[in-house]
Amino acid sequence: MRIRSWKAFFLVCLYLYCGSAYTQNDNIDSLKKNVSKQAEDTSKANALLAISEAYISKDEADNCLAFANLALDLSGKLNFKKGQGYASLNISRSYFRRIDYEKALHFATQGLKFFEEINFLKGIARSYDFIADDYMAMDNRPEAIKNLFAALRIYDKLNDKNQSAYCHVLIGFNYYNMKELGQAQDAFLNAVKIYQETGLKKGDGYCYIYMSNIYRIQQRYSEALTYDSLGLKISLEEGDKQMIANAYFSLGDLMTQQMQVGHDSTTGNNSQTVYKSALTNYHLALNNFRSVRDSGGMGDCYARLADVNIGLYNFPVAQQYADSSLLFAKTINFKDNFEESYLVQARLDSATGNYKNSFISYKKYILYRDSLIDKDNIQKSMQERMQYDFDKKEAVSKVEQEKKDEQTKRTRNLQYTAIGFFLLLAIFLYWNNRQKQKSKTKIAKAYSELKSTQAQLIQSEKMASLGELTAGIAHEIQNPLNFVNNFSEVSNELIDEMKSELANNNKEEAMAIADDLKQNFEKINHHGKRADAIVKGMLQHSSSSTGIKEPTDINKLADEYLRLSYQGLRAKDKTFNSTITTDFDPALSSFAKASADDGKINIIPQDIGRVLLNLYNNAFYAVNEKKNALSGSASDTYEPTVSVSTKKIGDKPNNYRVEIKVSDNGNGIPQTIVDKIFQPFFTTKPTGQGTGLGLSLSYDIVKAHGGEIKVTTQMNEGSEFIIRLNNSGR
Repeated sequence: MRIRSWKAFFLVCLYLYCGSAYTQNDNIDSLKKNVSKQAEDTSKANALLAISEAYISKDEADNCLAFANLALDLSGKLNFKKGQGYASLNISRSYFRRIDYEKALHFATQGLKFFEEINFLKGIARSYDFIADDYMAMDNRPEAIKNLFAALRIYDKLNDKNQSAYCHVLIGFNYYNMKELGQAQDAFLNAVKIYQETGLKKGDGYCYIYMSNIYRIQQRYSEALTYDSLGLKISLEEGDKQMIANAYFSLGDLMTQQMQVGHDSTTGNNSQTVYKSALTNYHLALNNFRSVRDSGGMGDCYARLADVNIGLYNFPVAQQYADSSLLFAKTINFKDNFEESYLVQARLDSATGNYKNSFISYKKYILYRDSLIDKDNIQKSMQERMQYDFDKKEAVSKVEQEKKDEQTKRTRNLQYTAIGFFLLLAIFLYWNNRQKQKSKTKIAKAYSELKSTQAQLIQSEKMASLGELTAGIAHEIQNPLNFVNNFSEVSNELIDEMKSELANNNKEEAMAIADDLKQNFEKINHHGKRADAIVKGMLQHSSSSTGIKEPTDINKLADEYLRLSYQGLRAKDKTFNSTITTDFDPALSSFAKASADDGKINIIPQDIGRVLLNLYNNAFYAVNEKKNALSGSASDTYEPTVSVSTKKIGDKPNNYRVEIKVSDNGNGIPQTIVDKIFQPFFTTKPTGQGTGLGLSLSYDIVKAHGGEIKVTTQMNEGSEFIIRLNNSGR
């Protein structure tokens, strides 16, 4: 989350430079009138520069560029280096306002060369400031910090406290955006110290707002609110719309983050009140950013407004703001804005169930985020800070050396120490880089192995489910097959008896045996059809999922998989027994309706069947574990029970919800792990008895159906899993 906004610093820069040699407060018309009467000398060049600076203060880049070019041409003819330098800087600012940062950088660098030729320190420092602005606009933080430290050295030398403080603020701003919060905090504190000495409230206000951002990220909300309040108070007193916008934006971020990380314990209407207060602050910030034409600030305001509306479940409004945020990012082409825009779009897509687009947007967010947090850039910036600190210490040493000749040896030792330090630093950086390369190789190998293991575990989970399903099917078919085999054997014996009776010419007994045979064949036919129905039903439910929803009798599906789960466990453990109770809502049964499709819900039966099978298996496992753990009379009195119920919620045709409950009276789930049970690979079963994927896959399947799955549990009492599915049209 970046600080609002680097354009503010450019405006502050102009404000702080208002005391320069070329006044910006004179009337432009009178300046034009006077310049036409002047001779071709340095006075006219200065007048042209004054006109160009007056135009840039009015944000009229084209007029500024025209008069700055006239000043540059005249200064060149006169070999007026100072005029050439200031004219180049004014041209640079014109291109900067026209968002042509490459040309802006070129002319700022040109101005630096002119000032260096005459060793004009004030102009050199100002050039470094402008070069830093250009690099900031191009998202090159290390180069920006490098030039800011160069300017800071000169301002310290000139004892220009306001400009030194200004450089500290910009250095802190760049460190903040590189996520170096400790360095940023030090820089802002240095600036605050100087601003309090000079009494410049405007600078103080910006620093307070930026300090609030740092404390907010550290979740030190009390300190953050204190600094935000101070910043807003100063900005309103000064009437600085840019600073006011930053203050309101920071307050909105503070409220939003506290709600999102759960720091504030309020819920329901209170949480909505906090979100709406955040919306109010963001709208106030947006209006002020718009008044100063800060496109970056406006773009991030739209991103925040989208984020808050996601929290309020106003998804259409959130999408409009997200689109506006991305449009601003594309217009000004700042990485910071792209980072914010793609992150909020990923959140919005995730909240609305569009997980594919959410993943795409999140990858783009990571790309821009990582480009801003480049480790090499951070190292370069740290070196600049260390170099500045070193130069400052060296300057103090030189002053002391002039006063005390006996300190010459100490200064030389300090220099040798510094050289050794940088040599050690270079060796450390080289070694660190080698270690990073080795670590990357190990991480890539570990990631590949993890993906392979994950695939094997998912396959194991599928095979385990298939084995349990197969055991249940085998048990279901075995009963009718036993009847078929038994009646076939009896019928074969009856045929032999009938032959014997016919041979003895005992027709009455033969006819009686024939009647028995007919009854046996009818029973064989009945149980054969029963086995056939079981096979056909299981083939239908176990066939590969097409991913297409179809009308399904949820009562029948729940009952079939319940019997299969129980019989499958019985097939593996003959001692296992459990009471099963069902309460199926008749309104969900197709047989209770006139039309064949009425009462059915649109689902993918194979997928929901797999969810039910997982829940049944877990319930039977839980009651069996509790039964085995008990001993003596407690074991005798305990009756393992698994209950299944369905319920139709809503009376509108083709627009209602189905609720499925699976409960057991096992040991329950500890509250410390309830939030983890739907995580992939999390299991409480002993090693080798569970992969930890059953509930995770069940959660994904139910979510893919637009439904939800929840659990309520009580230790030593049991657990209840609740599935809710929507049926909105066919």
